[in-house]
Amino acid sequence: MVKNTHGGSGHKKYARKNTDTTFKSTKLRIAEEGETYAIVTKLPGNCMFQCVSMKGINLLGHIRGKFVKKKSQNTLKAGNWVLVGVRYWEKGNVCDLLEIYTDLEKETLKSSVHENWSVLEDNDITKDFGSNKKFADDIVFQTERDEETEHWLKESANAKKTQQIKFTDSNAAATGEESEDTEDDDVINVDDI
Repeated sequence: MVKNTHGGSGHKKYARKNTDTTFKSTKLRIAEEGETYAIVTKLPGNCMFQCVSMKGINLLGHIRGKFVKKKSQNTLKAGNWVLVGVRYWEKGNVCDLLEIYTDLEKETLKSSVHENWSVLEDNDITKDFGSNKKFADDIVFQTERDEETEHWLKESANAKKTQQIKFTDSNAAATGEESEDTEDDDVINVDDI
């Protein structure tokens, strides 16, 4: 088969697999009986996710096939608000993914549905931690060498600025003689080294 190198009407970007033929409704889906709002906290893999519901319950969710495909509006990430259907007939806290909300839809939900949204906002891991001072100083990444260097710098700042070392001639000390210029020549400033 001949490779399409020029583009045109047969170009790969116009292939059926790359066009979005699904019609996304503009109507916002609201929770019904057996459904609840949640926020995604972890994506462990194997088409599963962990989330926290409006009641503060940790749920294990299953991603349906509709959300696995390569479509940008259906991509699930940590911090997304979702609508899940809770499986009450199974043991444990298990749910199915029904809807993923965008940032614009989040604001619409807050204004139209009267719920306690503070649980979802408190568990949002995508918040800017730079503005929150309590997280700014807690984590420091250092190696042992960095710690030693920092410790050495603190000690040297506290020590005297200049230290002098006096060397004596061992032959002169043994004979009891002192030379005239030993005091000037033998004094060495540590900062000069």
